[in-house]
Amino acid sequence: VKPPAFADTVRVLTLASYGGIYLDIDNLVIRNLQPLAHIDFFYRWSNQAYPNTAVFGLRLGSPNAEQMIKKLSSCAYSTEKFAFCSHPKILGYIANKVKAEDNQRVQMLPSAYFDPLWVLMDLASPRGRKCDCHSVMHRFGLQSFWKFFDHPGILSDPPRLIENSMTSTNHSDIQNQHLVSSSFFPGSFTFHWHNQWDKPIDVSRRVNPSIAEQYMKVYQLYQKKHLLE
Repeated sequence: VKPPAFADTVRVLTLASYGGIYLDIDNLVIRNLQPLAHIDFFYRWSNQAYPNTAVFGLRLGSPNAEQMIKKLSSCAYSTEKFAFCSHPKILGYIANKVKAEDNQRVQMLPSAYFDPLWVLMDLASPRGRKCDCHSVMHRFGLQSFWKFFDHPGILSDPPRLIENSMTSTNHSDIQNQHLVSSSFFPGSFTFHWHNQWDKPIDVSRRVNPSIAEQYMKVYQLYQKKHLLE
């Protein structure tokens, strides 16, 4: 089985067994995910109609997860067939075929909720539809994924932790803390930077830090206060 097919299968099996939200490790959570905890969802592959599996959620006992597992099991006799059945496009199609109440169906959320730069880049390309995408990208100093790490980040509201619970010893308060920046893709839950594994994050840079560096500094503060005590 090829790695992508195996990875997508493990994601579905894990969420079907425990429920929850899966995120690829190259996602920065920039909003609280709690509003998504009680629905099954995928998000669109950029501006296409089929899903991406970098972030998705399935409830425990979900009929959608059950149908996806049945389909994967039926394809296990052939490596080629299994790779086909585990493709995000097919998983999304299977889930959409499930007959369920409206509040039980899989929600296909906009790419901008989780992958805002990706859809902007595609829509701004010559093959994309016309939009005012370049002005949005320039607003943050981001014209590509690598600039998240290398280019000075332009944020009118730098990321910070919620201050009212920074010194709390209540576990739920600590868990509810999250990084906040009202100026970095407002309305998005995550920022997916699409791999870029070799990009260093220099938190010592004090002049014109990248957006990645700004978030990393705040995360290190959170670790120091709560995770390393």
